[in-house]
Amino acid sequence: MKDNPFVDIVRRENARLLSQVERVLHLARVENGDYSLQKERLNLKSLLASVCSDMAMQIERSGATVSLDEAPDTYEVFGDRLHLSNVFRNLLDNALKYACDKPHIRISAQEHRRGILIQVQDNGVGIPASQCRLIFEKFQRAGQGDIHEQKGFGLGLAYVKSMVELHKGFVRVFSEVNKGSRFEVYLPFL
Repeated sequence: MKDNPFVDIVRRENARLLSQVERVLHLARVENGDYSLQKERLNLKSLLASVCSDMAMQIERSGATVSLDEAPDTYEVFGDRLHLSNVFRNLLDNALKYACDKPHIRISAQEHRRGILIQVQDNGVGIPASQCRLIFEKFQRAGQGDIHEQKGFGLGLAYVKSMVELHKGFVRVFSEVNKGSRFEVYLPFL
């Protein structure tokens, strides 16, 4: 027996709401200083490939191409698998949500200082320069044209920032309206 399409919508929205609640709770625990990461040795390319695989349906549905060619197999970090996966899932999800007609997302990694700089580059709508700093704050979303038609509460990038900082790294964005965005996540080597 096939489910009613409305039941599927309710399930998806319920899962999305649960994810948002979890983000709020994680952020609150981080802000209160009572959160510890479950760190382990992680192969970065394997972690990124797993995120892309988990999001394959979303990628296909949006008609996007995602390239992961420029991430060497040898890079390893010491981090929390769940939260680093969520960091990259969030960045990839945003790249898909704010994409143009034919989304192309390029994920690359290179050595930077004493760590790894991972870049998630898209050809989406971009972010106005005046708002690039604000997007990492809770409940902030870039306001541009019809950008608010996308669902969300403005928590995803605040979560990304807090988790990356808990890993002793940083996140930054370079963006130009109508030309796309490049998010960079720095994580120290083991």
